[in-house]
Amino acid sequence: MFLLKLFSYMDKEGVDFIPAAPPEIIVKKLSKEVIEKAVKTYLEDDSYWLKLYFLAGTNEGLFDVKEMDKILDKIKRTNKDIFG
Repeated sequence: MFLLKLFSYMDKEGVDFIPAAPPEIIVKKLSKEVIEKAVKTYLEDDSYWLKLYFLAGTNEGLFDVKEMDKILDKIKRTNKDIFG
């Protein structure tokens, strides 16, 4: 059913994919209890995911692409050193 709704959305928008966007909170049931449980997972670890998604969803340039590329290059080098 969920996939059908996604396909319907893509047909309506005339696209072959769902564009990149901040994540949605998806719940099985629209009840206060279930929604609170889902939202609370974003508050774990000092609200890491909530903060990350909030910052990533802004157009303020908070995540400089060049800095992200440097971090990714460092991770690649580290992985190459570890795994060969």
